[in-house]
Amino acid sequence: MYLERENLTAMEQMVEQFGDRAEAAVLRGRARLVRKEYAAARWELTQAIERYPKHLGLHVILSHALLQEGVDLIAAERTLRTILELDPNHANAKQNLEVLLRGRQGKQ
Repeated sequence: MYLERENLTAMEQMVEQFGDRAEAAVLRGRARLVRKEYAAARWELTQAIERYPKHLGLHVILSHALLQEGVDLIAAERTLRTILELDPNHANAKQNLEVLLRGRQGKQ
């Protein structure tokens, strides 16, 4: 609901109440993805992962940023594998990793 473009400002104001918690970084990262601010999303999420390395949501949104940007596919693969270490049954990460690896094989 808040992540539609016109609601980003309201969502960002709400997130400020969360302070430095992992959930706030997830929401800020998602907002940056909506704006296609991939570098800012990566930075935000990477900083939060340093503080909360086992927070699944941070890694998931980071994988989305990396895959959507399409620049550092090695980092995207590494992030997807981290998600699967944290949650071996994470269907979205499994699917994204399969697509990423298939795409890499097609380029060889």
